[in-house]
Amino acid sequence: MPQRDDKIGVHFGKISSAVWDRIKDQPGAIVENAVPLLVRTYRAGTPINYQPAMKAGLSKKLWLTPETVKMLNTLSEETGHRRTTLILTALDLYLDGVYESAGPRQISQERRW
Repeated sequence: MPQRDDKIGVHFGKISSAVWDRIKDQPGAIVENAVPLLVRTYRAGTPINYQPAMKAGLSKKLWLTPETVKMLNTLSEETGHRRTTLILTALDLYLDGVYESAGPRQISQERRW
């Protein structure tokens, strides 16, 4: 894949506009925080509800560090899930955690993909 500075472009399947609106200001940075959380959760043996890719939605490309892309590729090989599913699942874990640490749960069904 072509590179931009030290980043690698990763096509990111379909995402709901509601979720994109939550991360659109810093999508790469948010995904780069979310992926290690998913990896730690997986390595800890915690059950994970993998989020399937959407059939309709916004198609995006992210610029991620080589380390994050390596984590995604390794986890993809280990779990058999595509990178889009892993990114969606990582965002699910990360965004839930952001809301949990902010206080009462404020997550609506609308944000689920």
